[in-house]
Amino acid sequence: MSAETPTNSIAAFLLARLRGFGAHPILAGNSACARPSWTADELATAVEELAAGLLEVGVGPGDRVLVVADNCDLWLVCDLALLLIGAVDVPRAGDAALEDVLFVAEHSGSVRAILEDGKQLARASEGLAPLGLRDGAVVMKAGAALPEGLTSLEQVRELGRKADPARLEAARRAVSPEDLATIVYTSGTTGNPKGVMLEHRNILHNIRTLPDLVHFNVSDRYFRASSRAGTPSSAPSILAASPTAWRSTTEGGAEEGPRAGAADGGGGACRGSGSRSRAPSRRASRAGRRRCGRSSPACSRSRGGISSRDVGAAGRRSTRGGAVTRPPRPTDAGGPRRRSHPPLPRALASKLIYSKLRAATGARSAS
Repeated sequence: MSAETPTNSIAAFLLARLRGFGAHPILAGNSACARPSWTADELATAVEELAAGLLEVGVGPGDRVLVVADNCDLWLVCDLALLLIGAVDVPRAGDAALEDVLFVAEHSGSVRAILEDGKQLARASEGLAPLGLRDGAVVMKAGAALPEGLTSLEQVRELGRKADPARLEAARRAVSPEDLATIVYTSGTTGNPKGVMLEHRNILHNIRTLPDLVHFNVSDRYFRASSRAGTPSSAPSILAASPTAWRSTTEGGAEEGPRAGAADGGGGACRGSGSRSRAPSRRASRAGRRRCGRSSPACSRSRGGISSRDVGAAGRRSTRGGAVTRPPRPTDAGGPRRRSHPPLPRALASKLIYSKLRAATGARSAS
């Protein structure tokens, strides 16, 4: 990587790494993806073309852009393209309640919308119009001719291919680590969704720190399971999931998310992907809580699954004796300060939880 290459933003940092891997496979798609796989160069080129095109259609630094889509490769491309030019990504999952989507759009002050497909467009079009977000909306998967005022993702990429490269480079270099990167809204189960504002430096710290903690290497297959994910089609070596997704993974689920190969030893460019936008509706969340009782198979230790009691037990033991594990935090000077996991809680978690994940998926590491 040249000393001239800017790495001041999430996207700039990741693209600099991707360019070093060329034709190496970096991302494997799920059924919702536009392509079955991407090489490092293909993904980097798509992000840069879209970023340049977004500048051409009027998206600029600081603009908040609503992105309504499920976990797929084009979501990742859009996310990184927005971050590359200093725009703010406001993600929401495709299955979020329409009332929540419209609330987030208005509350965040979004000035542009990116929608996954015609289904999302038809569902949200009427509500987005009063907010000024219908005209100028970009549709990721435009299967047919779009109504007037709308643009397909491919059309924006084409504008980017013809744009002056100097404009994109200037926008890329203008992004500061202290700039707002994304606003992640809660699911809204206890009221209106609440926005969590994350700067580039917040996420960059994780990207720079995790490879040394997890010991990624270029041959690893990283799988990030979501709450709807099933067992991967091929055995991953690194598995990351929430407690809810752990139960779904070990008992068999519906679909899998995109999987990234390791780039720069750091799991490729799949930066959480759709995980930031996965937010169930209030109605679905309440229904899920009613279905999941203590006698439910999903919460039964005797069935061999990962129970909520397993997770709770590991958490309770990890705080006894004042031993609390916290994520490393950046410091004002001297770089990140790292804190190692206390050996006892980690051993308990491995026995109670991670061993079941490794057995179910074939992964060498699970967290």
